[in-house]
Amino acid sequence: MVVFSKVTTVALGLSTVASALPGPKTRKGFTVNQLVAPKSHSRSINIPGIYASALNKYGATVPQHIMDAASSGSVVTTPEENDAEYLTPVNVGGTVMNLDFDTGSADLWVFSSELSAQEQSGHAVYKPAGNSTKMDGYTWKISYGDGSGASGNVYKDTVSVGSVTAHGQAVEAAQQISQQFMQDRNNDGLLGLAFSSINTVQPKPQTTFFDTVKSELDAPLFAVSLKYHAPGSYDFGFIDKTKFTGSLAYADVDNSDGFWKFTADGYAVGDGAASSSAISGIAGTSSSPQDQIIYNLTGTRN
Repeated sequence: MVVFSKVTTVALGLSTVASALPGPKTRKGFTVNQLVAPKSHSRSINIPGIYASALNKYGATVPQHIMDAASSGSVVTTPEENDAEYLTPVNVGGTVMNLDFDTGSADLWVFSSELSAQEQSGHAVYKPAGNSTKMDGYTWKISYGDGSGASGNVYKDTVSVGSVTAHGQAVEAAQQISQQFMQDRNNDGLLGLAFSSINTVQPKPQTTFFDTVKSELDAPLFAVSLKYHAPGSYDFGFIDKTKFTGSLAYADVDNSDGFWKFTADGYAVGDGAASSSAISGIAGTSSSPQDQIIYNLTGTRN
């Protein structure tokens, strides 16, 4: 389980990277469960490219041998039965969309009616209307470490996650998307949960969904429970103690780059000996190693 809070702490439990102190006033808390979206077809996977993408995303140096391998290496994988991609339902301006919650970015962008018919195919689509207001002169453009990206116009609209609704939330309607997103028929967009300082809207960055609604929560935090080949959940405003074992510890968060970056006093892998060497990392819910990487690392096991 992973808990994140605007307060600059991240808590670490038994398989937990997490967070925070309660806020001074009681409002509400809620839980949203992820969906299991079956993969529909085989696709080419560039293992070194996936690793390089994660390094690039957070500004780390990519070793030359990884860059060389990424330019040519790929394998074809056939998803196993019950293999899945994890998404969360969100009501955006009256349309329920399956979004990827990403703590490594700060944009809430969605497939929209401003895309071509081919690009919209197979997706739930946001159609600005009714209570939506276009932010004239505002645009957005985001790119990711794997070369994917999207861009478009910005609207103010209502966005509901679980029992909490953000009014006047910046919704970034896609006008252009990369091939990677068009081919992923299960995913209708991303909901960024990094710090609002790295939101890409211009001329003025907009606040994330979490920053918009945090004053309505019991505590200014959200917690993430991710599971292997099973739907997990996001808890906003409270920590569910049934979702982790042991006790929470706390570490300062360095949000200078807009990410949930923290330093651990040490680490251990599997049943191996613990190392007391400090190690820094970024808690990212969209940067998990893929099965193809795990299977190809000698000595790893689930």
